[in-house]
Amino acid sequence: MRFDPPVETLQQHACKALGLKVTTEGIRKGYQLADEFMAKQNAKLPLSNLSVARKTDFFIEYEKLILQGAGVSVSNDVTSKIWELASSAPKQLALYEDVLPSLERLKGLGIQLGTISNISTNLNQLLAKTNLKSQIDYWLISSETGITKPDPRIFELALQRANIEPHEAIHVGDQYLSDVMGAVRVGIRPVLLDRHDLLPKPSECAKIRSIKELINLL
Repeated sequence: MRFDPPVETLQQHACKALGLKVTTEGIRKGYQLADEFMAKQNAKLPLSNLSVARKTDFFIEYEKLILQGAGVSVSNDVTSKIWELASSAPKQLALYEDVLPSLERLKGLGIQLGTISNISTNLNQLLAKTNLKSQIDYWLISSETGITKPDPRIFELALQRANIEPHEAIHVGDQYLSDVMGAVRVGIRPVLLDRHDLLPKPSECAKIRSIKELINLL
């Protein structure tokens, strides 16, 4: 899923409001840095367990990394204002165009599909607007399980829910630490999804740019 409007657009509008100009490519690079930072935090202590003050500090650093990718360095006060503007802007979650057709093909091959997500949002309203619910066999959401990737326990729960062994599973995700290493640690074969080709190919697995590439990979 992605945000609609895209996060790159929201960041550009927030920066423009404060007299800063950033590029789409720069913001994408920044989000890679920021999301790695978030994955490391979740590996130590999930964001949901942070105090309000620590969470505020975390997102100032998170926004700094987004801006760093775009070649911008500003004070904490300006950084905080940019994050507030970008994160509070009206938006919704939307599916990438390749998702439903690819999931339908995978289901047609008799493959069981599950989701492991660190999302903190209730998915019921989102699922009502898409056909995802009919394609996904089970969902494991960190806000419900109390466990976040890369914690091996959430991957183990997924294996239990699917009633399969690690070598029978493939985990597709867009973060190296949370998804690739999280899967490797429990013996699941990972695949890295890098839609904008910003990450080096991991030694541990294949890298794809679209879910539809997973068909040929399988």
